[in-house]
Amino acid sequence: MENNEVKTAEETAQNDAGTQESSIDYKAEYEKMKRLKDQYSKESADWKSKYNSTLSDVEKQKLANEEREAYYKDLERNYNLSKVTSKLSKQISDEKVVSDIANKLLDGDTVSAIDALNVYLASRDEIIKKQVTETLLKDNPTPPPSSSTGLTKEQFDAMGYDERVNLLRTDPETYKKFNN
Repeated sequence: MENNEVKTAEETAQNDAGTQESSIDYKAEYEKMKRLKDQYSKESADWKSKYNSTLSDVEKQKLANEEREAYYKDLERNYNLSKVTSKLSKQISDEKVVSDIANKLLDGDTVSAIDALNVYLASRDEIIKKQVTETLLKDNPTPPPSSSTGLTKEQFDAMGYDERVNLLRTDPETYKKFNN
């Protein structure tokens, strides 16, 4: 049955590839996949029940205990994940980052969790710096004209002779710029 369906899907793909205007009936394809999934789930359940019928009572009890233990471990992990996620989300607004860090912490990969947190904090710092810069530039769009030393024409004009000679020795370009 499975081979026939695979061949049918391959033939359909080949036929569709040969035509320019191939239209896929997504709903029919979805229904087909759903039927296959249901069929395989039923077969899996049948095989599991056949396997369980061959087990002794002790083996059945052991299997049930293993399933119960796995279930409770999953519950415990989800509970711990919820706690860690809750605490992290108070400080971090990005849910994807919170989930990633929480999973790494629960898996015991603390180094990767710290790395992920550092990456988030660095990106957040960059965003904050950008916002502060934009706000400052919005309030003061053009800085006052000044030289590379921070000297303005007014400051140069107010300088005495000794200060101007010192400026000529230390920064001749600025001196020439203001002395003209």
